[in-house]
Amino acid sequence: NNFTLNTKLDKPLQGKIILVVEINQPFDFNNYWFNQKFEGNKDYRTSGQPSIIYAVTIDFNSKIKEYYLNPIGHGSPTGEDGILYTDISGFTTALKIAEKIKVIVE
Repeated sequence: NNFTLNTKLDKPLQGKIILVVEINQPFDFNNYWFNQKFEGNKDYRTSGQPSIIYAVTIDFNSKIKEYYLNPIGHGSPTGEDGILYTDISGFTTALKIAEKIKVIVE
């Protein structure tokens, strides 16, 4: 499915920001991220492929009004830390959860 999220800021922004989105789907296992990869870790048993982190830099001083987020890494496989892991080579279906993430600045 798809959805649109409309939001409004309290006041106009100037300069640049980095917008980050984290997406995950439980039970999303593959040949690399299998059920017993972290044997004994209760938090991982239902996880599968960790969350994918998407980001884009938005420049509020630019004439550009459409931005697309791109994958920049993943979250902790067990949810234990806030580290951005940049190697996404073992990911398959997790990279297909979102076909595209577009931001329109008005």
